[in-house]
Amino acid sequence: MISTQNLAALPAEIELQRVCKALAVLDAIISPEEEFRYHTYDAKWGEGEEMFEMNDGEGTRC
Repeated sequence: MISTQNLAALPAEIELQRVCKALAVLDAIISPEEEFRYHTYDAKWGEGEEMFEMNDGEGTRC
């Protein structure tokens, strides 16, 4: 189980980035309308920053 207290269970940064991008791409294919997607990835979120977002469908975003 992944915890915010112990990030040791997370894969290496490059692998995690690859998985997050893949989830967002698959979700975009399945749900062309952004408002219905569960996963989104913004490669240009901020200067030198990228963001992966998960939405549980109930309005909660992580």
